Amino acid sequence: MWLLTQTNPPQDGSKPTIFRLPRGRSNVGRKDQPVLIAEKSVSRNHGYVTSDGKTLKVGDGGSKFGTHVDGKKVSSESEVQEGQVIRFGGREDGSADFRASKESVLIALTACGEKHAAFKTQALTCGLDVIGEHDAWPQVPIACVSTADPSKKKPFSVACLRAAALGVKLVQPSYLEAWQSRNPLSEAPPAVEDHLLPSSQLLQRIGESCASALENLRLVFVGDALGDLQHTLQSLGFKDQCPSVTRAQASATTLPACLRGFTGKVAVVSADPCFGPLAQPPRFFEAEKLVAALVDGAPLASVDAASLVPTPAPPAPAPKRSKRRTDETDDGAEPEPAPAPAPRRRRRRRHRC
Repeated sequence: MWLLTQTNPPQDGSKPTIFRLPRGRSNVGRKDQPVLIAEKSVSRNHGYVTSDGKTLKVGDGGSKFGTHVDGKKVSSESEVQEGQVIRFGGREDGSADFRASKESVLIALTACGEKHAAFKTQALTCGLDVIGEHDAWPQVPIACVSTADPSKKKPFSVACLRAAALGVKLVQPSYLEAWQSRNPLSEAPPAVEDHLLPSSQLLQRIGESCASALENLRLVFVGDALGDLQHTLQSLGFKDQCPSVTRAQASATTLPACLRGFTGKVAVVSADPCFGPLAQPPRFFEAEKLVAALVDGAPLASVDAASLVPTPAPPAPAPKRSKRRTDETDDGAEPEPAPAPAPRRRRRRRHRC
């Protein structure tokens, strides 16, 4: 989101004017314009600023005293870089000078499908940056929009658990509606605390509930199955309880190194069935059910590690005995030669006279 901040605040001690620019075009003028600058040298229809979220451009609409970017007059339209100062009109005392800057207002969305698309459109229209359910979090968002409510059979997602791990507030969709209904150029952003999700209280003690569910347990993650959930649990401090093995290690005849000498309980997180010793423990492959179990804090279904007896290697096949030659006898004596076949008598043909 682009901001225009007045460089020289009023002499009466009031705060400098800040315009938070939404996506699209916003007209600038002295009267009846979204970007309202009550300065005599600013024309009524002075110009405009336009933003797509990444770039900012300013244009002049034929004003009397013109528009300048870092002292250079704008003839038609000019791109503005972060840190540059835009002057609207002819005053040189800074009252109509505005410095351009970017403010990253990042929110996370947990909805999927059509709801996710609708929430994303709302957020982008307001100039917010959005990360989805399965996206990596480049930084901590200010809020996580969710419709989760376990009492209404709407379970928490991995993103909700991640938000709880990082201390991010879970908010209702009304938070986006508040952003959309406010005057983006004059009103302050809505407060997160005014739109908290009622069920977010269940996540306030998520660290304790996960510790209870993972007590004396190895939750073995196979391959890349539910990797987001594994990363979230490790960030909560459960790195030792959530080791990772490859698919080959999970289906080998020997126990993985993370379970050798372990005397507790074992459960497996895998998208595909395992073979060998890890075929015996219960297998989790749905994120929502596993997250619900962790939030509940009840012990997860598991088996004793001592019961995971490595599958013994199959016995080596017996060496094949070579076939005995038919012309060999038991005592090693050479057999008597077979009698030669009797010669065939040639039959004479009788010629008729």
